[in-house]
Amino acid sequence: DAGMDGLDALMAELSASKLPTDSPKSSRTRDTTPKGGGEKTAVVDGFDANGQLVLETPEMSPRAAEFVKRLRRFQMRVADPATRRDLNRRLAKKNSEADVTFQYYEQRPQLANYTIQSEISRMEYQVVPDEGGDPMSDVESIRQYYANHEHKDDMIWRVANQSLLAQLLDELQQSLAGTPEDIELCISIHNTSSLFRVDLQTRTVTAKTNFKVATVGVGKEPMLALAKLSGEISVNLRERTMRQEITDMRLEMVFDDVLDAAARSLAKGEKAGMLHTAGASSDSQTLTFLRDRLLNTGSTAVEVGGGLVSGVISVGGGMLSGITSMVKRQF
Repeated sequence: DAGMDGLDALMAELSASKLPTDSPKSSRTRDTTPKGGGEKTAVVDGFDANGQLVLETPEMSPRAAEFVKRLRRFQMRVADPATRRDLNRRLAKKNSEADVTFQYYEQRPQLANYTIQSEISRMEYQVVPDEGGDPMSDVESIRQYYANHEHKDDMIWRVANQSLLAQLLDELQQSLAGTPEDIELCISIHNTSSLFRVDLQTRTVTAKTNFKVATVGVGKEPMLALAKLSGEISVNLRERTMRQEITDMRLEMVFDDVLDAAARSLAKGEKAGMLHTAGASSDSQTLTFLRDRLLNTGSTAVEVGGGLVSGVISVGGGMLSGITSMVKRQF
């Protein structure tokens, strides 16, 4: 075939000839310290041995290097099983104070309607009917069932909303985001998802919730997730008992260069005077205040600790300026 002969000839010609190869350009570094001062940048021009373009990388300031060490210490603290054990011991002590929690809901009958009208449409719910059987998860089915049965058990609907997370969030803040060092690192804790199981037959509410622990973001990301954890809260209205527990706590994968970039951001924020040095402490008034705030977030973006995203609700210290902060107390 003439066409194939021509293609074979072309391929043979290409195989016999050597394509030109460019040796990697030699790299050179130049000092780019800004005229007005600031962080010095080492700019590397050219390509590496694999022919990849070498990007500009800022030199690490002493303060940023210190932040890197502290962020790594924080990661080690989260990874230590003793941290979770200590947190659950503290939560176990709080479980004995369940009467305070029940009093909060007994004094707020409006929360039942709030749960039905606001919460079930923005979080996941499973509702087991009075007569038992398969749970309902459809929003309209739950609302209709409530409308037909609200006189039977109003209290359980008052409990089944985000305010139930307050005590667990408060303990997380104290344990993971409440020390002066945590505040300087802008450590924050964010609720990422929650599932409420409302069992009308047994008169119990179980909330399974997930959180991420974060610091200042890098690039276009507003937050850098350092760890994730899960918790569970169970309330038994018949026995007037409450159980809270952190069921899982593990580190997120964070590459060294990303952690370095976060440390540089922290150093720059500190130098610009953008970091606060207030912390939060826990007492009954604080907890009531936090429960009320959780009912007014307008979303599930609940945050405690150091906050870096405007518009979210922040509880604790370490916030960059411009963030709404509550429950601030000096150490």
